[in-house]
Amino acid sequence: VQHPHLYFIGFLQPLGAIMPLAELQAQWVARLLTGECRLPNAAVMQREIIREREHLRRRYVTSARHTMQVDFFPYVRQIKRELRRKGGRKKAAIGENAGKKEVGGR
Repeated sequence: VQHPHLYFIGFLQPLGAIMPLAELQAQWVARLLTGECRLPNAAVMQREIIREREHLRRRYVTSARHTMQVDFFPYVRQIKRELRRKGGRKKAAIGENAGKKEVGGR
């Protein structure tokens, strides 16, 4: 939430293959950068972070190894839900320039 335009693609530990998840993440980030998708507001993101941390605490053994663990199919559904949402959020979520970045330009 503090750095809304910092993305880590493929930086996760799935129960399943990592490459399809990294591809979905890349598609989502590209749409965020072009403005086709928008992030939720900071309060919603903070609630989601708390919810996800609680899920990880219940699902996995508490250890440094399980800090980036995701279940493959639920994670795919979550990213695809975001991709379908597109620009459906009411306003730019963070900062006035959210979604107004040039992608691949020189």
